[in-house]
Amino acid sequence: YKVTGVQTCALPISLAKKQHALSIDIISQDRTILQLYALDGSLIQTMVDGSLTSGNHELPLPVDLPSGVYLAILRSGPHIRTLSFGHVQ
Repeated sequence: YKVTGVQTCALPISLAKKQHALSIDIISQDRTILQLYALDGSLIQTMVDGSLTSGNHELPLPVDLPSGVYLAILRSGPHIRTLSFGHVQ
């Protein structure tokens, strides 16, 4: 996945095994932003906006998130990754 002006990398983001959380792997401690969007482009929630330690983090989805298809955009340092996923309440 390549985005102009942003270094590409293996910045894993996926649905956690329990399906009601996002699992992210941070390569190095840096400012990290994880935002959840509806398909119409509206911001649902900023799940993280701050420094995270390197390693795996599981972040719960909002409890009132209705069923639908969503985009999660993860930015950490110069890296960016997007995940589209379906959620069933």
